[in-house]
Amino acid sequence: MRCVKRWSIHCALAAVAAVGLGLWASPGRAQLAPWQQPPGSHAAVDPPGDTIVTTGTDAATATPSSNPWTDEEDEQIGTVWGFRPGTLTGLVYDATHDRIWFRSEFLGWWTKGFTVPALLTTSPAGTPETEAGILGVAGTRVLLGDQDLQGGFRPGERLTFGTWLGQTQTWGIEASYLQIAQQSDSYSFNGANVPILARPFFNAQSGQQDAEILNYPGAQTGVFSAVATSELQTAEVLLRKNLTRRDCLAIDFSAGYRYQQLNDHLGVADTLSFSGSAAAFPAGSIVNQQDLLATRNVFNGGEAGLTASLQRDRWSLETVVKVAIGETSSIVSMYGATTTSIPGQATTTQSGGLLVLPTNTGVFDSQRLSLVSELELTLGWNFTPQLRGTVGYDLLHWPGVARPGDQIDPNLDPRQFPPSVSSTAARPEFVLHTSDYWAQGVNLGLDLRF
Repeated sequence: MRCVKRWSIHCALAAVAAVGLGLWASPGRAQLAPWQQPPGSHAAVDPPGDTIVTTGTDAATATPSSNPWTDEEDEQIGTVWGFRPGTLTGLVYDATHDRIWFRSEFLGWWTKGFTVPALLTTSPAGTPETEAGILGVAGTRVLLGDQDLQGGFRPGERLTFGTWLGQTQTWGIEASYLQIAQQSDSYSFNGANVPILARPFFNAQSGQQDAEILNYPGAQTGVFSAVATSELQTAEVLLRKNLTRRDCLAIDFSAGYRYQQLNDHLGVADTLSFSGSAAAFPAGSIVNQQDLLATRNVFNGGEAGLTASLQRDRWSLETVVKVAIGETSSIVSMYGATTTSIPGQATTTQSGGLLVLPTNTGVFDSQRLSLVSELELTLGWNFTPQLRGTVGYDLLHWPGVARPGDQIDPNLDPRQFPPSVSSTAARPEFVLHTSDYWAQGVNLGLDLRF
């Protein structure tokens, strides 16, 4: 909830800033909006008494100057990037001088989570301890796992800035940054509400389903917790080229660089307190196990896209299709530890938890060719000639990414459990598994143009 509130505040501040700039840029001046321009006109009309600023070349009053970016000879003496000389409040609006744009958007997206196997199970009261929590045994129920974590609604924001490099709007540049806010989903279970708790696995030594007991009445008490997080970021820098502009339709081609990063984390922990005489440890012993799995996927590549913009009266519709080809680099970090405290003995910490043991501990990386695609649909309405409200839909697809749940090997060899008694056990093993990632949702924004 704190992350949602934080990003809501950020988006609200950006919206207030955009509205303020829009009102500041046009404080009651009689500027002409695109739908008010007569066909073929390039004049911006000010209130009576002011000088009319024209954009056409008049040999008697002005001489053209060359644009160093495009070699276009249509820049006029007395105008700089659409501003009246000597003041920032005398903005002259013209459909052909819509040079600079800034868009701030709040994102309400749904993302694909990562699948995890059964992490915690329970059984009906009275189930023998040798059968409690074992998958496939009658009455065993999964409390956490066999599901997607970190999926569903996620808030975020996107900032876009762009400018045309000449008054003919032939060449331009655009940069954007997007972030889906990092959020944590926490899960906690204890024996107070669920008498039997167990962590299931497939016993690679016996070849059968098995489970480690966390909480069992009269023998031991245990608590279980898990935390999952996910965060997405993208950044783009594009060169934009207008292909055609006729009537109210414009089509642009863009090409440039795209960076994308997806960070996921899964932490699982349990604490066991032994009290019964038949327990595996002396009464009063406490054992804590931790398994940490983190993945970081980074995409770097070239991107190309097409943008079609339709303007009719105050309404606008923009469609953007982008495809990026490049390399996805995946880094998987896996760590496990077990801390044991026995009365009268020193506390010890050993490598390996339950899911992460010496055979799959470490940092692993890989690279592969990837194709990232994105579709954007944005509907806009002009409040003023400079300020536009937008609502839209986005779909982002990124194949071949590593997620934490995919790296879990549920086939465990108990001889690896701390303290390890075998150095030849092969399970669990690390084998990189990848899956597709998608994010989609609605966008609400404010678009400032001048």
